[in-house]
Amino acid sequence: MKILFICQGNVGRSQMAEALFRAYTADAHKANSVGLSVGNNEGQRIGDLASATHVLSVMGEVGINLSDTMRKQFNGDDLNQYDRIISMVSQETVPEVLQNDARVIFWDVADPFEQGLKFTRQTRDIVNKHIKELIKELE
Repeated sequence: MKILFICQGNVGRSQMAEALFRAYTADAHKANSVGLSVGNNEGQRIGDLASATHVLSVMGEVGINLSDTMRKQFNGDDLNQYDRIISMVSQETVPEVLQNDARVIFWDVADPFEQGLKFTRQTRDIVNKHIKELIKELE
């Protein structure tokens, strides 16, 4: 099974989801993450972003280092390779190509961008809960 996680900037939610999914499933499944508004910042290291400080901290608390992870822009070209697509942005804001795709699942997870450490930790915990539920579905 190959999963694509989508959020707005590919800094917080989708990076957390990809990393947690990979940590739990090892090589049993594949995962990638992208953002809808990465733009010219594609390839930027998460560890170089001041806005990612809390994301790095809360993921470090669970033993996951995201500092060398690179941001990736959604382009819609590779969608056929994914079995499931998880969007953490609202259905109204996803690209049209995803709006009626049966593989797309929408998770209601608030964006931790410019939020505090506590909020970011709560976001991680919500993403973690969703990831564990997803893995159960895949078993």
